[in-house]
Amino acid sequence: MLNRRKTLGLLGTSAATLALTRSVLAAAPRTPLLPTNQRWLTRLAEGITDGIESTPEVEGALPPELSGTLYRNGPGLFERNGYRKSTLLDGDGMIRVFTFSGGKVRFRTRFVATEKFTREAQAARFLFPTWTTPAPGFFGNLPEIPAKSQAGVTAVVKSGVLYAFDEVGDPYALSPETLTTTQQIDPRGVGAVGSPRAYKAHTKTDGETGAWVLTGTSGQPHQQLHAVVIDSTGTPQADVHTPNPRGDYFHDFFWTGRHVVFHLHPTPLSPLPMLMGLRTFVDSLSWRPELGSLLIVVDPTGSAAPMTLANSQGPLPMVR
Repeated sequence: MLNRRKTLGLLGTSAATLALTRSVLAAAPRTPLLPTNQRWLTRLAEGITDGIESTPEVEGALPPELSGTLYRNGPGLFERNGYRKSTLLDGDGMIRVFTFSGGKVRFRTRFVATEKFTREAQAARFLFPTWTTPAPGFFGNLPEIPAKSQAGVTAVVKSGVLYAFDEVGDPYALSPETLTTTQQIDPRGVGAVGSPRAYKAHTKTDGETGAWVLTGTSGQPHQQLHAVVIDSTGTPQADVHTPNPRGDYFHDFFWTGRHVVFHLHPTPLSPLPMLMGLRTFVDSLSWRPELGSLLIVVDPTGSAAPMTLANSQGPLPMVR
């Protein structure tokens, strides 16, 4: 029987073993995520300057009636203090804004001042693990789960607020005019309870009603899939959840006008090496086509039970 001293001894030995393993793995060359003939894609992971304010030259002529603002989001920072991220998935979010008026265009950039970005800027180095790149050092990767939002995937303007989405927690809110980051906020409003623990990066807007549809997840290890609907006035209309039958990772969803459809790919997650700090989140995913895909059809009004469609003969066809 283990007593307290033996237990502490085993824990200490395990920690030392993990640290040694991690140091060996860190010293070894990392397996490239891209085939050799696609290494040119790494050029996409090039940083961009913050605070750009310019009037780009226009080849040809912009229609004089073209007026409005286009907001884009994407990764914009990949290196600090000589430490470089592995892929474009790991860049901090930067808002890019194009404002059209009178046949001219104004271009601006601004990093989303997330907690991660702010703390790492103050430290002048990376502090947190991201999707494919571990943080420098061993203990910064326990567990090696992206715990801090990069807010670098999508930009959505709703009810006078510019939202910057990632897949970690709530999106960040910014001013659409000044691009100043205010806070991380639940789209249903300040103080909303019972919301997804992590909103997904992509949302949908119903073309007929103007309703805003979002999805997310909550709960571990028994994960729940959330479907959230906010009407065109910004009033929450629905937040229903259903169990994720196998906990597979998903990134996006379909909106039919009446139902939310979750497409669960056969990509199971092996959490133990990730929790031990030995593998990144992406390295902990595996492709298992023999498991097939699952479609979870959810009525956000809650008037009908969720329906599951399984394809046991392999994954659903993919359009390339």
